[in-house]
Amino acid sequence: MKFYNKQKQRGMGLITGFFAVVAFLFIVMVFLKLFPIYMDNMIVDNALKKVKNTPNVVMYSDRDIQKSFFSTLSQENAEVFTQSELPEHVFIARYDEGIEVTVKYQKIVPLVANVSFLMKFENIVSIDAP
Repeated sequence: MKFYNKQKQRGMGLITGFFAVVAFLFIVMVFLKLFPIYMDNMIVDNALKKVKNTPNVVMYSDRDIQKSFFSTLSQENAEVFTQSELPEHVFIARYDEGIEVTVKYQKIVPLVANVSFLMKFENIVSIDAP
C-alpha cells in the first residue's frame, strides 16, 4: 500500500494557475470585443420591429422605409452602416400578402494581430398588407 504525502497535495500548481488566468482573460477579452456588436444587432432588430409597427408602412416607397429604418438606427447611435450604404444592406421584397424587409450586414472585429472575427447578421421582418 502506497501512502501519499499530504504536504505535496496542496492544490493547483503555479503553471496550472497561470494557464487558468490566461484562459479567463482571453474569454473576457473576446466577450468585451463581441458584446457591442451583438448590442448593435439588437438595435437593428428593434428598428425593424418599429418599422413593422408603423401604420400603413406597406404603402410607403422602398426609399421611405429605408429612411425610417435608418432614422431609428441614428437615434439609437448604432454604428452598423452609413446612410449611403442602405441600398446594399436593406432589401425590401413586395408580395401580394405584404412586404418583407431584410437587413444583411457583416462586421469584422480584430482580436489580436492578424486574428479577427467575422460576424454575419441577417434580420428579417414580414409585414402583412392591410
